[in-house]
Amino acid sequence: TIQSLVSKNVEATKSKRLTFRVNPTTVTSAVIFDVLAQVSTGGNVAYHFGIFPDGSLKYHNSVTTDPWITLSSGGPGTVPFNVWSEIRVDATISPATASVYLNGVLKGVAPMFINPANVQYLNGFTFATGGTGPTGDQAIFDDVLIDELIYASNTFEADAVGAVPSGF
Repeated sequence: TIQSLVSKNVEATKSKRLTFRVNPTTVTSAVIFDVLAQVSTGGNVAYHFGIFPDGSLKYHNSVTTDPWITLSSGGPGTVPFNVWSEIRVDATISPATASVYLNGVLKGVAPMFINPANVQYLNGFTFATGGTGPTGDQAIFDDVLIDELIYASNTFEADAVGAVPSGF
């Protein structure tokens, strides 16, 4: 088995937005991407996703008999090959879910891969490929960004036009 793995730890927060562009060229097994966690016990993969040989975008559910579930909201989550696509994962601890977007379209919401009670913070990401030599899996990743997911609490819509927004 041939595997490539890139992992990065970042500032620990209660939510993360992972955005990247991917260009899969050959997938014989799966191209994996994860959101990592700081945990009190157990493994550190909070959310576990993959792009499969048919282009399907799936999440891993550790509690079902068929652990890989296809993300299917908003139409099939199919990642084209030999083309750049943008994937965005908005992950939170509470609720313990991650929304997955493909080229700006919501493809589904995945549950946490590990027991949410053990997760203290989200703190990184991993990209991995697998496969069997000599072919393996090949994908190019670019424009990787991971940051705290912040929801706007004040959109200034209630403030008077031309006035300084309240609180500033």
